[in-house]
Amino acid sequence: MHCVHNMNLSLFSQVTICPTESTADEAMSSLYFAQRLRSIEMGVAAKKITVKNIQDDNKKLQQKINGLLQWRKKTITELEELRNASKTKEKHTARREDQQERMYKQRTLDLEGR
Repeated sequence: MHCVHNMNLSLFSQVTICPTESTADEAMSSLYFAQRLRSIEMGVAAKKITVKNIQDDNKKLQQKINGLLQWRKKTITELEELRNASKTKEKHTARREDQQERMYKQRTLDLEGR
């Protein structure tokens, strides 16, 4: 068991291992992790967290979310416009191909003398 104390923080950790051959790799990993954990030194908090900080962060995140939602809506609209344009182009192409096919058949009939 390992304990780290700081003025405002206490951290306890416990590593449990099983001494069987089938779990040896996992046990070694756990022991290495405990060794690394033991070497950690807790410093002074870098940022004082207050309700105002959290509210400000929430406000900024909400603004980002709103911006992303607007971008998503705009992108969906643009995608629908592209799909509609593509469908229209496909219809025109199909009509043109039908006209060309009819003209080819008509010319073939004309050449055969019918």
